[in-house]
Amino acid sequence: MNGLHDLSPEEQPLLDAVLAAPDDDALRLVYADWLEERGDERADYLWAEIAFLRVDPDDEEALRLAWRELCDTRRGLDDDWVARVTRILVENCPNDDPETGYDFDCPRRWERMGLRGDADVRVCEACERQVLFCTTVEKARVLRDAGQVVAVDPTNLRTMSNVFDELNPRYRQRLFPDPRRDRSHKPVHPLSYVRHPRAE
Repeated sequence: MNGLHDLSPEEQPLLDAVLAAPDDDALRLVYADWLEERGDERADYLWAEIAFLRVDPDDEEALRLAWRELCDTRRGLDDDWVARVTRILVENCPNDDPETGYDFDCPRRWERMGLRGDADVRVCEACERQVLFCTTVEKARVLRDAGQVVAVDPTNLRTMSNVFDELNPRYRQRLFPDPRRDRSHKPVHPLSYVRHPRAE
């Protein structure tokens, strides 16, 4: 499977356009169509990711199927390429500390942060903190414990016990609206850690 170092001269501008305008699904569809014409299975992941983000969050069955499709199309893909195209909230951001307040200048989103050479490293231009992309929750937990801001591959199953405690209270309330129930092992609504709470 193609990694970032294997991109052709024809593909690189398509990827660059997607990275420059991460919210533009039309550019992602153009890129996906180009990949599909060449029999590249990365097209399936781009289509699945767009479908997943467009699903009605109240339609649990559609959400489950869309997330499963995202996971299925993720298998076998190059981690660096996935890190480049992923759209996800960052976690463990110290600007979410209730003592310091909520910094509305921070994009809070992996795809809106500045690229820095390695595919799994970005920098928040609001606070200049480094953000690392993690393919597993286990890696993210280690980095979280070291004080690192992280973005976690959205195909990981998340539960209340592995969405990090440092999240802003308003963000946590959207993830876990009923604190009276023990949900430590219940899967978290997948879109809740992909979509920004202020975006809806």
